[in-house]
Amino acid sequence: MVQLHFIIVYIKCICWTGANRTDMNTEKHYKPQAGWFTTLLAFVLFIFMRLLTFSLRYKHINRQYSISAEYKSQPVIYAVLHGHQLLLYGFPYHLPMVQMCSLSHDGELLTRVFRLMGFTVVRGSSSRRGREAAFEMTDLIYHGCWGALAVDGPRGPYGVVKRGIVDIARDSQALVIPLVAAAKYSYSLKSWDRFILPLPFSAAVTIEGKPIEVPLELLEDEAEAIRNKLERQLHELDEEARAFWRKS
Repeated sequence: MVQLHFIIVYIKCICWTGANRTDMNTEKHYKPQAGWFTTLLAFVLFIFMRLLTFSLRYKHINRQYSISAEYKSQPVIYAVLHGHQLLLYGFPYHLPMVQMCSLSHDGELLTRVFRLMGFTVVRGSSSRRGREAAFEMTDLIYHGCWGALAVDGPRGPYGVVKRGIVDIARDSQALVIPLVAAAKYSYSLKSWDRFILPLPFSAAVTIEGKPIEVPLELLEDEAEAIRNKLERQLHELDEEARAFWRKS
């Protein structure tokens, strides 16, 4: 019965995406950059990411949180840091999964990569088409999809959680699960998000934090308190993941 429920939800998400893609593409602020080069580059990146994450030796800590939510048919939004995204492609995500990508050229490229990975994608960010993207993501999660959101993106500062995930979780009644990752051998790029590039065949760890419930009736100061709590949890988990390899 559980497997049947997931199949039904997956079909609903595919139907939603197909039914709304025309409206999304004709949105006056949404102008996808089509072209064979972008498509080719996305495919190359997809293969690279698949091979790299397949070579990593993952240890997943605190998986009981998402497993419990899956057993209860409770939707989840993973709160991740922008710089951890490559490492987290090796995480055993629940499908169907919805991601949000910005309207930039990089966002268009990532959108195509995510779709090759089987994810549903909504387009927008805090700076452009944010409300529309949040509504679309909320609707998908409310109808059974799970979500993942880079909460300090698209431009930082590093580790500073934006308010959007609190609003989406409230309206969709999804659990927020903080999720971080670290690799034993990796490079940290000199970018605002300190992007982690793991070395092939390295050991890697993912850590889930304690789920955060967001009530439907929420005052402004309560929403800010939840945002701060999530931000603190992500910083603590980030340090825990880095310390995991310093101890070994």
